[in-house]
Amino acid sequence: FYKTLDQYVSSLHPEKLNAAAGNGTWWPVTDEAIGMLRRAILRESANSTKGTAIRSTSGRSPGNAFQVLPDDIVEHDIPLSGSAKVFVYGVEDYPELQVL
Repeated sequence: FYKTLDQYVSSLHPEKLNAAAGNGTWWPVTDEAIGMLRRAILRESANSTKGTAIRSTSGRSPGNAFQVLPDDIVEHDIPLSGSAKVFVYGVEDYPELQVL
């Protein structure tokens, strides 16, 4: 559900959605309400590593809003939990990062 909602809503500019809905008077949906729904879905889904969080065509599948688990293999012998790293660099250490 989350991915479908996100794809549809992301295709609309927030101001256009609000204008088309009469700012929630003609159609009871606003960009703010959809944002609240998105955050609620992700909050409920956060850190879900077991159970049946998402429906799929074959019934229910384990996982979170993105239908992935930390142990899912995303590259040859590399689980999702080990496939991404975030590096934070300071401008004082790397002058190339300074604003030009």
